[in-house]
Amino acid sequence: MKPSNAHRKFFNQKSYCLRVMATDIFTHDEYNFLRRYGTWMEALEKGNILPETSEQIAFLNVCQSVIEPKTKFERAWIKLRERRKFEEEWVCHDPENNRKAMDNTFGHFENWQSNTDR
Repeated sequence: MKPSNAHRKFFNQKSYCLRVMATDIFTHDEYNFLRRYGTWMEALEKGNILPETSEQIAFLNVCQSVIEPKTKFERAWIKLRERRKFEEEWVCHDPENNRKAMDNTFGHFENWQSNTDR
């Protein structure tokens, strides 16, 4: 089945920004897959386009935690969502307090940061 014009509008956008700091948690294939199809997946999840296939309905059920992810499409998207959630909860948005946040999280270890980062 060919995608509708509404889907094609998002499907043709091929450089999705993952909006996470740690992209190294994704495999090469996951990263490329998300960059290629992320705009379309996000539009589908947010309701900007309606599902047209049973696979897209299953994807929405995964997004709503009704069913477990089964496809690489679903697993990559959930992994991205979970990473965003993690970074929102753990990243200190005030640069002056970053060291304090790290100390509180990891304890008062002298070498939690490598020498090259200082």
